[in-house]
Amino acid sequence: MPDYWQVTKLRAEQSFAVWNLQPAFKVGTQTRTNLGTLLTGYEALVNDLNTKESAMITARSNMVEVLESLRVMAIKGAGKLSAELEDDDALDIALRQRVFSIDGSGSEADLIKRAEALLPIWRDYDLRIAPAAFTIRGLGATELEEALVDAYENAVDAGETAGTALSKARTFLEQHNRLVDRLIKKWYAAWKNEYPEGTPEGDALLAQVEAESGQQRPTKLEIASLTNVAGFKVQVAFVPGGGEHATLRFLQKKVIGVDGDFVTVRELTEADVAAGIQIGPFAAGQQVKVRTDVGNSRDPSEISAEASVVVA
Repeated sequence: MPDYWQVTKLRAEQSFAVWNLQPAFKVGTQTRTNLGTLLTGYEALVNDLNTKESAMITARSNMVEVLESLRVMAIKGAGKLSAELEDDDALDIALRQRVFSIDGSGSEADLIKRAEALLPIWRDYDLRIAPAAFTIRGLGATELEEALVDAYENAVDAGETAGTALSKARTFLEQHNRLVDRLIKKWYAAWKNEYPEGTPEGDALLAQVEAESGQQRPTKLEIASLTNVAGFKVQVAFVPGGGEHATLRFLQKKVIGVDGDFVTVRELTEADVAAGIQIGPFAAGQQVKVRTDVGNSRDPSEISAEASVVVA
């Protein structure tokens, strides 16, 4: 299925070709040259969008890699370390009390807590067995500390930066597409009235330019509620029946004092909308604003009202 902008661009190219039959024809102050300039403008915007989407994919991939390393060390590493210790060993008792009590297979926040709890115990064991060092699949305490202190934070920051850049690239393309769509719709109506069926210009319009498909404008996907849940996450529920006729649904968030503008968290499926989703984790006390942006080829952007919650 073509993207919304591809539908508009194709119709604009068809209009541009027919317009050449009467190149001096104007729609208000707009000329065929204006449409040609708008058509040329798509390339840079689409290339930028593709670049930003690739950067977002890379950022997500890096985050997955960091989290996978943390899971190996915090879960498998803790299990292996426990196997090397006697049941009554102080370090094994510490593992049971401070590490195994945290389910690292759940949220990112719990995984980080478990890794943080494991690190000093791992360090103590290394001191005990020095000059040897305890490892799990080639990863040692140094790698665990680096993953916690640098890699995870860098991956989070890179993801936020990539998300902001991608959101802006999408917005710029959407705005440009609206200009093109508005012009060709006005031109279509003006040309059809000026050159009726039976004239070369009117027949070319009917034969070469696709009429509107009849797709309805999407309705806004409003947010029903934002609820704090465990791990400093936020449960987002949507108003039933919202987002009708939308082919694209994006959830956006803005952390006050952190994000300069709304950034896209993820694209929503129909199942996400029906069941609601969780976002985060955030820091306790942060104010988070959330909204949705939905669209289709008729109207690429319908933004909902903003909802806000203080994370607790």
